[in-house]
Amino acid sequence: MTRDPAWREAPIVVAGNNQRRRINIDAAKRLAQEHAQPLVLWSLDPVTNLGSVNTRDLFKRLAEGPDKRYDLVGCFVKGAPAVLGTNTNTAMGLVNGAHIKLHGLYITDPRDVDTVESASPGQAVWLQNPPAAVLYTVPGTAPGKWPDAASLGKTPTGEPILAMIHKGHT
Repeated sequence: MTRDPAWREAPIVVAGNNQRRRINIDAAKRLAQEHAQPLVLWSLDPVTNLGSVNTRDLFKRLAEGPDKRYDLVGCFVKGAPAVLGTNTNTAMGLVNGAHIKLHGLYITDPRDVDTVESASPGQAVWLQNPPAAVLYTVPGTAPGKWPDAASLGKTPTGEPILAMIHKGHT
């Protein structure tokens, strides 16, 4: 089903976040290859991202290895469509479920910068540390909707570039 182009844009109902993230990562791999961009992956904090699980289940999940723990993997492909998972600024319409377009990563570890910059188009690379922020735009946004102070700059088409700061970074 995931390889059939007829299903590419179809809504899919899943039983859990692990299945949802696996489908998203598979789609990100295809998108990276089609658009000649690297697929950037990183490990997410298990305590923050698994919620309330007992210790035995947490260790079992961690022992599965990063290629099976889809709910503990962050992924990024420049230009990929995405959906906000939290309310960022309700007054400006940046709410859970809002459609966004991934623009860039703010990476603070020089080793990770080198990893991404040396990646081949379509290559999957793992960061040693999560990015400090994911930069994104909101497609179809009028250039004057956000004050300049609220954005990190503008795309060539005038869309403001916004950021999702990861926990632990300021």
